[in-house]
Amino acid sequence: DDNITRQEAAIFLAKAFEATGTTSDLYTDDAKIASWAKDFVYAAKAAGLMNGDTNGTFRPTSTLTRAEAASAMVNAVDN
Repeated sequence: DDNITRQEAAIFLAKAFEATGTTSDLYTDDAKIASWAKDFVYAAKAAGLMNGDTNGTFRPTSTLTRAEAASAMVNAVDN
């Protein structure tokens, strides 16, 4: 029943959709992404499952909103 963070969601999505790619295009708040989540965050980004904000941040410890979850699911179906 707990909320999940954006970096936790990236792990779930990357694993569920077997996203293994990466990108050299880092988020501006890259240093705030936990080391245990970083590979999954960038795999989700490379696969087009999750995106950052318009200012280039990922907000790794922010709670995933319903709208963001829905967007990730649409992105997964479109890929």
